[in-house]
Amino acid sequence: MQLHFEDSFLGNSAAVDAWRAATDRIFYGAGRRIGKAPRNGAGRLASMQLGGVRIVDVTVPPGVSSRDRRAIAADGVDALFVSTMRRGSARLETGSDLIQQRPGDIVTWDAARQHRWVHEVETQSFCVRIPRELLHVAEPCQLAQRLLAAGSPMGALASSLIKNMARVDLAQDSTAAHRLRSSLVDTLVAALECEEDSAARTPRASVLARAKSHMLARLDCAGMSPPQIAAAVGASTRNLARAFAQEGTTPARWMWQQRLARARERLLTGESASVTDAALACGFSSLPHFSRAFRLAYGHPAERLLAR
Repeated sequence: MQLHFEDSFLGNSAAVDAWRAATDRIFYGAGRRIGKAPRNGAGRLASMQLGGVRIVDVTVPPGVSSRDRRAIAADGVDALFVSTMRRGSARLETGSDLIQQRPGDIVTWDAARQHRWVHEVETQSFCVRIPRELLHVAEPCQLAQRLLAAGSPMGALASSLIKNMARVDLAQDSTAAHRLRSSLVDTLVAALECEEDSAARTPRASVLARAKSHMLARLDCAGMSPPQIAAAVGASTRNLARAFAQEGTTPARWMWQQRLARARERLLTGESASVTDAALACGFSSLPHFSRAFRLAYGHPAERLLAR
């Protein structure tokens, strides 16, 4: 792989500028902000070409990356991105849709669609950039904003293939490179399509996924109740409760945990400048209540993260 960037950001504005320029060139243009963290993070970016597809080995510091209409119009990048996470945690936001990515998960997104990546901690991933014309499917946009969970057979297959392809050392336009690229793209498309078919055959899993997505996109809404959530995802309150019971929790408890985690993330990345702002942004109407719950969940006061 060709190394494009590797540096720490500790008080180094030149490194931050170089990081933004490198990621704009290898990925696409976006507003990138490095957040607060104990180390303030480091970045690494290396890539290889494989028959028109780019495979990227990237370490991303905590922070936020936002791609809006202006950036899309400016560079015209039209490609599907596929990411398999090796370490860390991140969140993809596209309109009202939200996908949480953890180690082993595969997430896809469309560079031609507005979106926002929130990296809660330093993350390491392999990313595949596939130009739209190489997808050879009727509606490529249907492949974007998708999650292949680490525990799923299709997710494990696709993740393993990406990691192994990243180790291949071939001339980028050789016959072998083009054949491997075709195999990689075909396998990723097939994995996404198989996962969608599998989800359609398991209604309870589908209810759980839709409910989680709905709640994560509305964590700032303090008044959400299980009946409202069930109605929004086309399920009964009983079926919603049963779906969450399979994971040993309830809709209310799961949502409570996500709100606390989101508030912690906002404080860690500097997205919220105060504890009050973080609490209100995540649906807490009582600051004392939030403070007690945060200390109970994490063993320290929320204010400690502001000091970092």
